Amino acid sequence: MLERKPRKDRTEVTFVLPADTPPGPVSVVGDFNDWQPGTHTLTPRSNGTRAVTIALPGKSEHSFRYLAAGDYWFDEESADSHDGLNSRLPPEMAQPAGAVVVPGPAALTASVQ
Repeated sequence: MLERKPRKDRTEVTFVLPADTPPGPVSVVGDFNDWQPGTHTLTPRSNGTRAVTIALPGKSEHSFRYLAAGDYWFDEESADSHDGLNSRLPPEMAQPAGAVVVPGPAALTASVQ
């Protein structure tokens, strides 16, 4: 699951997985960290999930995958799109000022009055 918080010049994206599926450590690996495993490792949360939050530059599209123990690569099912093997995040900062981004298979926006 992806949680997004648009900010002035960036979008904070929280990558969330169940605490034990898949087992062992899991990293988010993508163009935003030069595809380096271990740079953004998900950590346990009190609600039974594990997560990591990354501030991504605005107006940029990003590719990523998860990497688990045993060289197990997998995609985010709730990503906005997929490009071959990679999950994709669209340029969130292109949203209108005051928009609220709703996470899901197709990011929806609603204007805030």
